[in-house]
Amino acid sequence: NLFLDIGFFIYVPNNLSQRISITNIIDQGNQKNFLNSSNFIHIGKNANCKIIYKEKSNHLSCINNISKIYIEDNAQLELANITSKKNSSKQIYNCGASLNTNAQLIYHAIDISGELIKNNYYINLDKPGSRCQFNGFNTANNKDHIDNYVEIRHNNKHTVSNLNYKIISNKNAKSVLFAKAIISKNSSNCEAYQNNNNIILSKNSTVH
Repeated sequence: NLFLDIGFFIYVPNNLSQRISITNIIDQGNQKNFLNSSNFIHIGKNANCKIIYKEKSNHLSCINNISKIYIEDNAQLELANITSKKNSSKQIYNCGASLNTNAQLIYHAIDISGELIKNNYYINLDKPGSRCQFNGFNTANNKDHIDNYVEIRHNNKHTVSNLNYKIISNKNAKSVLFAKAIISKNSSNCEAYQNNNNIILSKNSTVH
């Protein structure tokens, strides 16, 4: 956390419904960038929030991003995270979420391009009745390498997760998806679903 000096903090108070749109354009001319950012989202009890976050890099950049999400009782967050990087850009993204009783997270992870993108998602269904719908889509072209790791932990009873991921890989691109749902020993009546569909458009492209 030493160099995490930029980013945003969003707090949605209890019982509030809110729509938020954020566009982040990274453009410092031909100067090479190394950016460290930290984002935090806190959704209060019984609140309902929809966030569209778009990030675009116009020039070569290296990005290290950490996002933390906390959703309180009976609240819902729908978050679309859309990134489009210049082909020579690199990104490491770590996202952690904690959900309370009957909280719901709907997450849309969309990566359009980037020479190297490594995404790690850690979703914790901590209290009874919490739910996560995780939708992922990425397109890899040229020599892109896009690697996604999704870990959903069912830490309490009556929790539900549903993961649906789609990948398109072309030319010499490589895509990776490693997804797992972990149901703890003392968690009963849990449901975990996973679905993955991929399209390979050339002989040299791969999807793992």
